[in-house]
Amino acid sequence: MKRAGIFALLSVMVLAGCSSRPEIPVNDRQTLVMEASVTGAGISAENPDLSSQSGKLVATSTIYNEKNVPVTLNYQFYWYEESGLELHPLDKSATVIIPAQGRIELTAASPFLSASQVRLYLWL
Repeated sequence: MKRAGIFALLSVMVLAGCSSRPEIPVNDRQTLVMEASVTGAGISAENPDLSSQSGKLVATSTIYNEKNVPVTLNYQFYWYEESGLELHPLDKSATVIIPAQGRIELTAASPFLSASQVRLYLWL
């Protein structure tokens, strides 16, 4: 009898979960993700800014190198729809060399018409 009650309760919980609209918003504190090794290498970055250019959503972020040596940095932009779900296929990762005491600007245009949010991931 207990099993039937537990099964009924689990069934109701599953159905309740299925009826809600999934939403995983990317908030302002989550738009830039850097591995600890990146900051240890003297790299700092600005959160990506979103703008519309020629009907496409474009993300731009400025990356700074505070060290006296060039740093090779890997990066990837992740695009999300309004509800916070990640859009696939993912952009390919890329590599850039930031000059000593220099800065660069990373820019990416979303290939998705439904994109409304972006996250930039940086690693060495």
